[in-house]
Amino acid sequence: MGETQIICVNSGAGLHMLGRGSNGDYYDPATGTLNNNWGNPDAPGFGGATGGMYEFTGLWLVLN
Repeated sequence: MGETQIICVNSGAGLHMLGRGSNGDYYDPATGTLNNNWGNPDAPGFGGATGGMYEFTGLWLVLN
């Protein structure tokens, strides 16, 4: 069984939750796409990888 990660991000308009699957890809609620490979949210450059849309806030939940 895989894990699911829920990452809290700031998008300028407020806080949002991104879902991340066991394959490392993110679900983007703004576009509805499932195949976003943005890397680890706590890595430098995460905001740039998301096109500047999201900034990691520090809350990262892992569900097994």
